[in-house]
Amino acid sequence: MHQAYYENGVLTWLGGRQPIGPARLLLTVKEDGVVGPIRRLPSPRVAGKGRTLGDLIQPIAEEKDWGDKN
Repeated sequence: MHQAYYENGVLTWLGGRQPIGPARLLLTVKEDGVVGPIRRLPSPRVAGKGRTLGDLIQPIAEEKDWGDKN
C-alpha cells in the first residue's frame, strides 16, 4: 500500500517517491480534521423480527430506571 498527501494540487508521497509505472489507482480521500458521523445500519437478517413494547409516546420503563449513561 502506498500513501501520499495531496494539498493545493501537489501530491507528496509519504515515505519517499514510489516506483510506480502506469497503474490504475483506487483513491480514498480523508480530509484532515473532518470527522463525519459513523452511521450504523441494522443487519437485513433482523428485518421484521422486532416488536414494539409499550407506547411509542411514553417509555416502557420509568425514568428513574433508565440509569446514568454518562
